[in-house]
Amino acid sequence: MSEMLTAVAIIFIVAGPFMLFANRFDLPAPPLLILAGVVAGFFIDEVLALELAQFGIALLVFTFGVGIQISSIEPVLADSELVALGQIFLVGLLGVGFGVLFGLPVTESVYLGVAVALSSTIVATSLLQTEIRSNLIHGRLGQSIQFVQDLFAVGFILIVGAGVFELDPVVLQIGYGALFLISAVLVNRYVFDVMGRLAGDSDELMVVGVISLLVVFVGVAAAVEVPIVVGAFAAGLAVRHDPAQYLGLFNGLESIKDFFVAIFFVTVGALVVLPFVDLGVADSVETLALVGGLVVLTAVVKPAVTAAILINQGYEARTAALTGFSTDQISEFSLIIAIEALLVGLLTQSVFDAIVLAAAVTMITSTITQQYNEQFYRVLADRRILSSRHDKTDEMSDVPEDISDHVIILGYGQKGKRM
Repeated sequence: MSEMLTAVAIIFIVAGPFMLFANRFDLPAPPLLILAGVVAGFFIDEVLALELAQFGIALLVFTFGVGIQISSIEPVLADSELVALGQIFLVGLLGVGFGVLFGLPVTESVYLGVAVALSSTIVATSLLQTEIRSNLIHGRLGQSIQFVQDLFAVGFILIVGAGVFELDPVVLQIGYGALFLISAVLVNRYVFDVMGRLAGDSDELMVVGVISLLVVFVGVAAAVEVPIVVGAFAAGLAVRHDPAQYLGLFNGLESIKDFFVAIFFVTVGALVVLPFVDLGVADSVETLALVGGLVVLTAVVKPAVTAAILINQGYEARTAALTGFSTDQISEFSLIIAIEALLVGLLTQSVFDAIVLAAAVTMITSTITQQYNEQFYRVLADRRILSSRHDKTDEMSDVPEDISDHVIILGYGQKGKRM
């Protein structure tokens, strides 16, 4: 425990100057926190960094689950499912193929496919806060795509958590995962409101109650040998997001999330193995080639696939492009999957190092693309790489001139349906 506390202290001592620098010059925090982690990695043992990353990601996944508002993403959920599945199968297959062509075994290439297919909920949600609060369509699409992908990622984590690709252990793990999700639904429906009534007007009691709920879910997951991130994700879904009724609670959880976001990005940096510093020349060249392929598939191919699917579904080019830019990073779930696979011997250290370095690079580049997404879209549109025409949207919205005896309903959106 003392070693863990020492590692956390090192993280914040090193991260402090980087955060002050970011605040002073109004720079995005994630890239600088990752760089702080690279520095902290010289003082933190890799085993401790792996453990911190697992707990940090689990707690962040919990806060993401808390923030999910099904009502806000429901109108775009069907389209998001198609995009998420398209990313998983199309981009994932390209990742597997790249690994095989690179000379890796198929079993390890699968983890490359998973890495490039899944997008980061933590990074994208933090970068899309304005769009989500403003209820913009590409903000809802991005959040919904990541939610669908996270459900897939939880299933894959359960499979990897079995330790072996055999039917009985895998079925047992998936069964536990299903029980966790069912329990989350039941707690959300029957227990959470009771907690609210018992707490009365005390926001502090509600925060303590929710944290206790998280501890129970994570503790049960650890007891039945299920990855703790599954328990944390279920605990997040068990807490209903109702800002109007529980504003103090969610403000308190937001502060907790900011604390663990810092730990997450710093531990990602601490896990980075630097080519030509920590590796020999031959290994460095091989690692950089592997990282380069992962970055291209994640930051270029995946957004292109996302935009193409959305345009085919009838969305206009700008919305499709901005949504695609929000998916151009490797997911924290991919890191958890890679860590679990490394710990059970299903992934070699060199491939794990490449996935972590690619994740760090794409999390940094994603911050840049999100900051200048409008400019990037304008460049693509001006060069006619993306068409600004709305032919399919116009076709779907076309009303025959001879139509009669129909009623036009205005305002039948998210709010109007509740009237």
